[in-house]
Amino acid sequence: MKYEITGNWKNGFKNDAVLFFSQSIEKLLNPNTDHVHCVSVLNAYSLLYEYLEAFDLVRKGMIDKKHLDFISDEIWETLGQDVIVNCILKKTEILAIKQKFSAVPFEEKKSVILYLVNQLYKFNEIAKNYLLENIKKEKNKTELYLGLKSYLPYLIGGGYSEDFIYNYNKKIFKSGKEISINTVETFLTKFDFVNQRFTVILPVDLEIKQFQAILEKRLSVSFNTPSKFIEGFHYDTDRYILISASVEELDSNQASIRVMNNLALFTRYYKFFSQSTKPFFGKSCIVIDDESGERNFIKIRRNGLVYLSEEAEISKLQIGETAEGVITSLMTYENNVFPVIDKAIMNYTNAYENKHLESSFLNFWAVLESLCEKKDISKIMQIEDNILPILSKDYYAMIFEALLRDVTDNIPKNQLEGFFNTYFNKSSINNLDFINLILLDEYKDARIELNSFLEKYPFIRYNIFAINKRYEKLNSVKKDIERFETRLKWHLRRLYRARNTIIHSGETPKHLQYLTKHLMEYTSQVLIEILFNLTIREDINNVESLFIDVELFNSTIKTYLSKESKKNITREDIAFLVSYEEKMNAN
Repeated sequence: MKYEITGNWKNGFKNDAVLFFSQSIEKLLNPNTDHVHCVSVLNAYSLLYEYLEAFDLVRKGMIDKKHLDFISDEIWETLGQDVIVNCILKKTEILAIKQKFSAVPFEEKKSVILYLVNQLYKFNEIAKNYLLENIKKEKNKTELYLGLKSYLPYLIGGGYSEDFIYNYNKKIFKSGKEISINTVETFLTKFDFVNQRFTVILPVDLEIKQFQAILEKRLSVSFNTPSKFIEGFHYDTDRYILISASVEELDSNQASIRVMNNLALFTRYYKFFSQSTKPFFGKSCIVIDDESGERNFIKIRRNGLVYLSEEAEISKLQIGETAEGVITSLMTYENNVFPVIDKAIMNYTNAYENKHLESSFLNFWAVLESLCEKKDISKIMQIEDNILPILSKDYYAMIFEALLRDVTDNIPKNQLEGFFNTYFNKSSINNLDFINLILLDEYKDARIELNSFLEKYPFIRYNIFAINKRYEKLNSVKKDIERFETRLKWHLRRLYRARNTIIHSGETPKHLQYLTKHLMEYTSQVLIEILFNLTIREDINNVESLFIDVELFNSTIKTYLSKESKKNITREDIAFLVSYEEKMNAN
């Protein structure tokens, strides 16, 4: 990803920690950051609330009691690793609470979790102090990063919009501004969990004019928008009319979502009776802070999700050729592989096109279910057995692929080509070369030179250092992959609970926008893996064969990593770890 915040500040202020702080937020919250690197949906604090909500669902008979065990496992694992929680509770105190939780009867477990919530009531204040203290120590980048990995999910779980935090970070730390360490405090002060009043102005279909009286009475919508508010705002006046509404929310993005949701009930029924399929809303809206008068133009996204076509230009010819090749290959099979894949693609397309978040989520989930057709075990068990291995198989490679993209996107092309020629005798390198560059001792001088190109990018420099340390021994690779698989299993079960909540109660689960975003990435990754293996490899001719192949590969990797777990990683080890991709490339 191309970083927008590079520290070219007006007053010549330079501070690696401040720049690292801002770039970390930019990376963790960037809409195009993949699920391996983006911010978690929940932190240790918000997991406690998830347990309380799930506890009530168990009492109502909506989910199985075992889901509370899954959440509690995640709670105790996360509490011990959360640097903010560890500023409040000692590890011995967490252990004592865990032992109490394990000892009490089921009905009393909720009281123990409530006790924990009360112990962490100063989380926001302590998190801010922790971040500010470590900002003053330029070398404390690990502490800063771990603090943000806890604090950002806390803000999102508390009701702040991910998009708002992302854009506010860019606004505060953008180039050309006067910056100091105190600017970080200014940034953090914004998140006080106090609602503000906003006026939201958005373009809606002209046909809504005939329902003006109803909307003004029922939804407190205004059809009179002063011209001073819409200066510089462009929309199609032949298709849309501007309406406005006033709401109280934590931030401008949440205010726009609130007004959209208020209107959604009307638009759903109107579109049903009119049988209309045209877009009801324009592409963006204006949100005005009533106290400060500040205006923000906010893009309206279907479901609040970012789709690839909105953010990147793709060759339509290349897409067409790829689609034609995949279809031709699938149609040649004499078994039932095409109907299975076609059903999954239809569900994915329906999810992509659906304007209602709950329906999108269910369609994305249906993609995974349609690929798992065994009748003798539950769907969630099938998904864990078959889908999780595909998602975890690429984890190791994805870590380096993302870092390589960061390097190539932010270092001038001619400078990078010269660097690659010096150390690899070619102007560009693949992921295998890059992993060798980052991990092997023989490239130590090369890494020093690479870092010299990244003066304005402390987050990338930190990642190079952290990944080198994290994967220098085989046992650390094994532990990291296993940790990822555990987190992935917890998250798939969370998605399953969200699915059950929508289907069985008709309610909207909390954090559904973020859950749907992750689920969309999972389904996309799985479908691409299946399609390209079926298309390219002659030894794989159905989905079940691929599931077996991936499972065996993962098992082989773990066995390999266990043999000489304490030795430093070698070139041969790295080649073996990414050998599955080489197997595809060989066909």
